[in-house]
Amino acid sequence: MGKRKNFKEEGSKMLSKITIKNYFSIKDEVTLKVNKDITSIIGKNESGKSTILKAINKLNGIKIEKEEKNVSLKDQDSFIKGLFIIDKDTIKSINDEYESNNELKFYSLPLEYDNLYYMIEIRDNDNTKYYSLYHLDENNKYVQISSSIFLDRIVDKLKSITKEYDLTKEQKDAISSLYKLSESQIKSEIDNNLINLDFNDEVRDCLKVISSQIEPKKWISLLPKYQIIYFSSFDSILKDTILFTDVSNNQQAKNLLKIAKIDIDGLSKAFEEGNEQELEDLGTQCVEIVSKKFKTIFKQTDVDFKIKIRFGSGNKDLSFFTQDKTSGTKTISLSKRSDGFKWYLSLYLTLYDYLDTTDSNTNYVLLLDEPNLYLHPGAQNNLLYNVFYKEFEDTQIIYTTHSPYMIDSDNSYSIRIVEKNTQTLIFNSSREYAEKSKNMKDVDTTTPLLTALDLNISNSLIIDNNDILVAVEGIQDVYILNAMIKRTKMVNKFKNIKFIPGMSANKIPYLYSYLYGMGYNVYALFDNDKPGKDAIDDIISGDLEDDRINKLLKYDLVNPSDDIYLLEDIFSKVDKEKYLPTKSTIFYKRIFDEWDTIELEDDTINNFKQFLKELLNKLK
Repeated sequence: MGKRKNFKEEGSKMLSKITIKNYFSIKDEVTLKVNKDITSIIGKNESGKSTILKAINKLNGIKIEKEEKNVSLKDQDSFIKGLFIIDKDTIKSINDEYESNNELKFYSLPLEYDNLYYMIEIRDNDNTKYYSLYHLDENNKYVQISSSIFLDRIVDKLKSITKEYDLTKEQKDAISSLYKLSESQIKSEIDNNLINLDFNDEVRDCLKVISSQIEPKKWISLLPKYQIIYFSSFDSILKDTILFTDVSNNQQAKNLLKIAKIDIDGLSKAFEEGNEQELEDLGTQCVEIVSKKFKTIFKQTDVDFKIKIRFGSGNKDLSFFTQDKTSGTKTISLSKRSDGFKWYLSLYLTLYDYLDTTDSNTNYVLLLDEPNLYLHPGAQNNLLYNVFYKEFEDTQIIYTTHSPYMIDSDNSYSIRIVEKNTQTLIFNSSREYAEKSKNMKDVDTTTPLLTALDLNISNSLIIDNNDILVAVEGIQDVYILNAMIKRTKMVNKFKNIKFIPGMSANKIPYLYSYLYGMGYNVYALFDNDKPGKDAIDDIISGDLEDDRINKLLKYDLVNPSDDIYLLEDIFSKVDKEKYLPTKSTIFYKRIFDEWDTIELEDDTINNFKQFLKELLNKLK
């Protein structure tokens, strides 16, 4: 299996959200936020889950057909938009590679923003991908970046020629006439007309270089490439026999031949000539290669397992069989194998290009419709934790399910709920569903979520709906914060604020997700260190538009810094060394128990007063 890149290590390159309008059961514009690893879509039958996956698959560059529009909106416009994130480090890397061969840098991506966002839009008029570029403003709103910035760079370079060189009026006028032209027009005018004017060699060479580096829409080719792979448990199962003429439309059959290193043109020639010996030899060639590869991913096969292809010259078809210890010398057609086996084989063949890719320039998004359909509960759990999280750890996966075994209860903020009334609606969190759904009493949709969570937190905490909850990294934080609230005489101001301890920074996203989903007014407070920053990123999944970002706080509230800053750093240096020599819960509890008698320096008291005042401002 080829070594694939890890987009999390290389930087934030990810599909952020999908917006869909007028597509099958979707009428008005709806948006699906996409998590950075897995996104689970749950909902009742016929709610529109599969429709969403099919819409995302269109981002490969497939136009929306009229028959795919909502039945009541056939004559109205449709679109599907995918918004992708590129972080600053990735942008710099892209620019460095481009600029190594293009000294004039006409199409370098803008670097003045923390992140760039680009949108791919699919419409109902052609199979074209329409691209647009965005950045986030100070209010976290998307602002489109005009593609004219690339033309402006070309014009600026042309203007520099008129300033740098001693030109005649005719030559200056000829160059200035280019300023209002398009990129392709400038290139054409330089190549066909300007180059023939009586410029000196330096100017002529400069114009040639400008022309050579003008490539309209070149910036689009610099953007990270995405391939979306769609697998339906309902439609993508390999059949016993298919006609050779249908191979080009059957991804599983195409990939099976590719694995076996069988040339399609050679196979076509053998069929046309009725060459029985060649067809038999090709079938033999397939057996060993495909069987060996499949055994590496379907562990339940025995040592004698084989996959066979029989090429029928009469009907010009391909028939698929298996052989194992139980069948001996006889073959078993695919239709007589278990549903789980057929599912794994078909999934493997669908994803073969992905699994064996060495193309570091392509990012993949996997769409799986009911991947658990033919798997028993244990296999479903294995698929989620061992296949999705390990085999596909560097890939975004979006899948639909009805099964609680396919829901990661520690990652409940990755769940999207789909419901259909007069049209399909998408709720990007259980909280949003609770607030906006007209059918909240209908628990069928959320049953997988509730079953998977199986949490007792609501029974173990006495929480008033008016309380402000602050999730913190551990019980040590609770001891210190409550002790210093008493010591600074701010108890009344914090009377409706409860600190909820997690087990560590990396556990806070789970606790926060649950409390947020239940509808509580919840914040989180982290050390300003790598675990804290990683936890914040886990909660918002790179989505800086997420309204929760302003509720994720760090202990450096008074003096925000890029340096590491921990809860303990609020203490003066002397008090920190005296009372918290190591991170032992005993020391933290002692400060809580002795809050009114323990001797603390004025710096410590004043630091906590400032911090707690700032914390109150953030919480309100």
